[in-house]
Amino acid sequence: MPALHLDSVSFAYTSAVEVIRDVSFDLGPGWHGLVGENGAGKSTLLGLIRGDLAPSSGRVSIEPSGALVAHCPQVVDQLTPEVEEWATSWEAADAALRSRLQLDPTDLERWETLSPGERRRWQLATAIARRPDVMLVDEPTNHLDTGASEQLIAELAAFDGVGVIVSHDRDLLDRLTTTTLRMRGGEVEVWHGPYSVASEEWERADQELLGEVERLKSERDRVRRRMAERRRRLEERQQRDRSERRRADQADSDARSMLAKGRQEFAARAEARRVGVEARRVERLERELSRKRIERRRGGPIRIDAETARRPVLLSHDGPIVAGGRVVHPGVAVTIERTTRLRIRGANGSGKSTLLTSLVGNAPIPADRILWLPQELTAGQRRSLTDGVRRLPAGERGNVMAIAARLGLDPGRVLDSELPSPGEARKLQLAAGLGRGVWVAVLDEPTNHFDLPSTERLEDALAAYEGALVLVTHDDRFAEALIDEEISLDRPT
Repeated sequence: MPALHLDSVSFAYTSAVEVIRDVSFDLGPGWHGLVGENGAGKSTLLGLIRGDLAPSSGRVSIEPSGALVAHCPQVVDQLTPEVEEWATSWEAADAALRSRLQLDPTDLERWETLSPGERRRWQLATAIARRPDVMLVDEPTNHLDTGASEQLIAELAAFDGVGVIVSHDRDLLDRLTTTTLRMRGGEVEVWHGPYSVASEEWERADQELLGEVERLKSERDRVRRRMAERRRRLEERQQRDRSERRRADQADSDARSMLAKGRQEFAARAEARRVGVEARRVERLERELSRKRIERRRGGPIRIDAETARRPVLLSHDGPIVAGGRVVHPGVAVTIERTTRLRIRGANGSGKSTLLTSLVGNAPIPADRILWLPQELTAGQRRSLTDGVRRLPAGERGNVMAIAARLGLDPGRVLDSELPSPGEARKLQLAAGLGRGVWVAVLDEPTNHFDLPSTERLEDALAAYEGALVLVTHDDRFAEALIDEEISLDRPT
């Protein structure tokens, strides 16, 4: 029976940035959800499990010895040798899986023009087909239409090894997982139950912790006030005793003076002891408070500045949709006006992303009046984006990073990192485009790689945005609050 063990594992990319801190857990067969904010270190933890990264301290072990670990990464830009090899396998089980998932090996010849959703199906199917002991899956439903998601969830549910799945898809987590690993502040908490059950438990625990912290703070403040009062009385007593000794009748006997002085010193020492007791109580309460760490959620409200467009038609497309010289849709007419709020629907590969690229690429309006968020960024594009933000003038860079912080990013961590995660990069790209008076927002799967709080903040911002909106998303709940009309691209037969 396969098993995964982490024993006091820590990891840092540099001495200044510790991403994973003293993580220990044991996982057996079944699916285990790994959740946390963008940049919390989820993908890094997967890298440690699969052996691509070596812990700074601690140990990762997998049973049995020589266990096969399969990984389906978050990004879909590369055609890997594993995918190519599996596509040419004609073993009965492999052929049956390709048939169930509607995968045609000849499609790999045009990998660069396949939609991200089509590439995702190939990646996941290849990982499943390897029949691994441990499977690590990073955001499996990103890019997938509803039909493809249902097919792949059914295949994943049949997996009988140890599975770790990173996802912000609550429905997926509730359907597949039995354990939830909550990652925050470089640490991992293990909660029994799927996401909806676990999240209720930790919200309750967080509220109890908050109440305990408030109680300790109140007690600490009371003790501080009492200690301050005792110190004041002690100082007054000491001052009074000094004055009384100066005024003492020189005719008093030495015995009487010594007796009075002894009583004064005894009282002063007693009061000083009480002050010391209070001081130690304050120190104890401070230590208790320091142990009860409350993770402050990053982020806050965002807005998209809009200006009234200077022309009635902002974007348009009329004709076939062509990707890589291949017609993926015979023809569609789309006109985006000042007040248009349009959702474009369709199955993976029906041409949605290509249509958006055409709308933006042939726009008759200035590029800086378009907020364009493509569906996926390669590692090179993510690195270039971060480098570009670093090179901005200090004031402009500060404005971008302030918006990024409201989207839930840790600005210092992102700018110090060698390569931001896909979620961090999309937030950084969105932040760079906000606040410049755009006429139209063109967003391709904007919630991909976003954690749940960021998705909700983006939804609120788009609902308040007064410009035109063109949206591709498989998240029905997200779209319903934002659009007035939709068109569907039926896949050609």
